[in-house]
Amino acid sequence: MSRSKSEDATRKQRATLSLGLTWLMAKYEPE
Repeated sequence: MSRSKSEDATRKQRATLSLGLTWLMAKYEPE
């Protein structure tokens, strides 16, 4: 159970990182 929770947290963190990167790219490269 603990492992599953940790995996979910990592997945959430990765998703947030991906979103942050996309947002940064859009901010520094306006279209």
